[in-house]
Amino acid sequence: MESREHAVTLVKYFERIARENENREVWVKGFNTAQEWLKLIDSENVSRADVSRFMGVVHANRYRTSGWYDLALGAYHWANAKGFELSLPEEYFASENLPSKDLFQEVSFQEQANLLVKCFRNYSAEDPESPVWSNGLKAAKEWQRLLELPSVTEGDVSVLIELVGNYQKYLSQAWFDLALGVYKWFKSRGFIQPIPSDFHSLVGL
Repeated sequence: MESREHAVTLVKYFERIARENENREVWVKGFNTAQEWLKLIDSENVSRADVSRFMGVVHANRYRTSGWYDLALGAYHWANAKGFELSLPEEYFASENLPSKDLFQEVSFQEQANLLVKCFRNYSAEDPESPVWSNGLKAAKEWQRLLELPSVTEGDVSVLIELVGNYQKYLSQAWFDLALGVYKWFKSRGFIQPIPSDFHSLVGL
């Protein structure tokens, strides 16, 4: 499939699935990003800065859904064929900069928070206008801060409870890892009430 045909197909796909899913953020953003790719394809003068910014946004979101991954594959192929400087494919398509699920859950809560802060900070730099990553960074840093306190009461975690609740809004593995880590930490501290029911079995309740 040619790049332009691919981009048009993705615009239609994201538009349809956004409409069918109450315009959820992940699909609307996919639609807008696919449209931007189409504009870049049709532009006679595409700057290195524009492509770099676009590929950063795609990279940050590449694993949020299968449609996003398809967009990342197509955009990478197009930019590479156009001669723009890109990281190697094994680097660009590496996992979320986090350990595998099992390994991630084996490290300490402090290390989980540190890894998540780094992950969200990187994605915020690549996709600076997206609340998905800026709010993720805010939540991960708040967890990091609480973990450094000598003692924490349930009242101390009210801000974190509100921030982590966004995992339902933002479809992302990093957000899920953040929520799971925080809720497991809540359980270890005896803060059971804030843990959503859909996480009870995951945290051992």
